[in-house]
Amino acid sequence: MYIYNETLKHLCTDSERPNCHLLIEPHLLYLTDNQADAYLDVVKSNDYSKIVHNPVTNIISDHLDEITEEIKDDVSLIELGPGYPDSSLLIAKHCYEKGVNLFYYPVDISKEYLSIATKAMSPYVVESTPIHSTFEEASLIIPKKAYSRKVYVLIGQTFLNFLPEVLLPLLCKLASVKGIVILAADLLTNKDLITETLQAYKDRSNAIFTRAPLINLGIKSTLDNYCVEFYRSRIECYHRCDKTIKLPPEENKSFITIRKNDKIITAVSYRYKIECLKDILKQYFVESSFLYSKKREVVIAINKT
Repeated sequence: MYIYNETLKHLCTDSERPNCHLLIEPHLLYLTDNQADAYLDVVKSNDYSKIVHNPVTNIISDHLDEITEEIKDDVSLIELGPGYPDSSLLIAKHCYEKGVNLFYYPVDISKEYLSIATKAMSPYVVESTPIHSTFEEASLIIPKKAYSRKVYVLIGQTFLNFLPEVLLPLLCKLASVKGIVILAADLLTNKDLITETLQAYKDRSNAIFTRAPLINLGIKSTLDNYCVEFYRSRIECYHRCDKTIKLPPEENKSFITIRKNDKIITAVSYRYKIECLKDILKQYFVESSFLYSKKREVVIAINKT
C-alpha cells in the first residue's frame, strides 16, 4: 500500500496541457527491486550506454587528477543515486592508489542499489555507510562524522531529472562549507544530437522501466503506447492510458480522472546550453570548472561551495 500511496500523491495534471499528467518525481522509478533491475537493463542497452552513460565515465577516467586535486587527506564521498557505481569506482580506485582513506556514503531509495554499490566499492574504501532515503532526506541522515573530513558529493546524469532550483540547494547542503559537488549534464549542441538521444530513449528496456509507476497505480498501458518527445528543453518519456480510469483520491482531494489516450509522463531529463548551465551554477557555487567529452556533448562540472 505504501508504494501505491507514495506514487499517487505525486500525480498531477499539467496546468498547460489538460490531457497530460505528470508523475515525474525521480524516486518513483526505483521503489521496488523490479524497478531497480529494470534500470540496470536500460544501462546495458547499447544505444543508451553509447550516447548517455559512457561519455560520463570516459570523462572521469580521463581526468581523475583534476577531479581529485582537492583531496589531500581523508575524504567523505557522498554519492546520490549510485546504481552500479561506475564513476565513483574510478574515483575510489584512484584514491586507494594514492593512499587516501575514502569513506563512502551512497544515497538511494533502492536498497538493491545500495547493496550493489556498497559491495562494488568495498575493496577501495575504509568504510561504507548506505543511506536509504530520498535525496531530500539525506542531509538529515548522513552521520556528522562524515563532515569531519573533506566532503565530495557526486551525482551523475540523475542531476538532469530534477529542476536545478530543486536539486542544487540540496547538493550545496550535502557538501557543506568548502565541499566539492561533481555533477554531469548533457548539453544542447545541435538538433541531430537530440534526435539521436531520443532514439536511445525509445529502447524497449526504457519503455519497461518508465512504465513501472503506472503499474504501481494499477494503470494499464501497453508498451506500444510508449513515446519520447523533446519539449521545452527536456526529454519527456510518457505512456498513453489504455482506458479511462478514476483513481481514489488522497485525503481532502478530489478523484483524479485519466482519460483514454491521455499522456502520463513518468520520466524527464533536462538538457542545457553550456552558457545557461554556467549561469545557473554561478547562483549556487563559489567556483566551477568544466570537463568535456570529446564531442563536447556531455560535461562534468566540478563545483566548490
